[in-house]
Amino acid sequence: MNLILIIAVVVGIFIFLVALGFILKIFRKLLGLAFLILVVLAIISGYSIYRDVENFNNKFNESSNVFLLMDEKNLEAGFTKDRDEVMFLDEDLIEKYQRYINRKKYDEILDDNYKVWFIDILAFEDEENFDKLVEEKDFLEKSLLFSRMVSEKLEDDVMFFFRQYKKDNIEVHPKTALFRFIDVIPVAFLKKIAEKAQVKAEQKIENFIKNRTEEMV
Repeated sequence: MNLILIIAVVVGIFIFLVALGFILKIFRKLLGLAFLILVVLAIISGYSIYRDVENFNNKFNESSNVFLLMDEKNLEAGFTKDRDEVMFLDEDLIEKYQRYINRKKYDEILDDNYKVWFIDILAFEDEENFDKLVEEKDFLEKSLLFSRMVSEKLEDDVMFFFRQYKKDNIEVHPKTALFRFIDVIPVAFLKKIAEKAQVKAEQKIENFIKNRTEEMV
């Protein structure tokens, strides 16, 4: 009886070891497959980020972008800028864009532009003209002030857009790879991207204001 028990125990241990080896073999294969999938995904993600960075560097400064000043979900002012011209939103266009925003039809605002930048007014709360920006009621004047502040930040603080995006004070449409993975991109690399894409719109804005003033005289 004791011999049978010993044999049963030995057989049981043998079956257990065989089963364990089989399970470990499958686990190693699954682990290897999972690792391979992660590597492929990392390569695809890295390439997507690389392509998007190249695209951003080229189009942010060369193509038309829409900049909208938001107070929570309310559109307060805005302008469109390309490499040659700055156009300010009038009251009718602001009302039209507000309807698109309410229905989340951001592609209607995007149109042929590169990106739409929704910038919350709180992004400027530390600026000298913040109170003026909040209190200004005239749509055009508010857009002029907003465009100046954006221009100055892009001139003096190349990380403004990325920093405020991480603080949720800026939303961008469409949200491409660069912005989907921004939390894992090193700050030094983001700074290089910002420096390459730096927009210098101050002179265009000042020329627009000068021309508008001359027309009013």
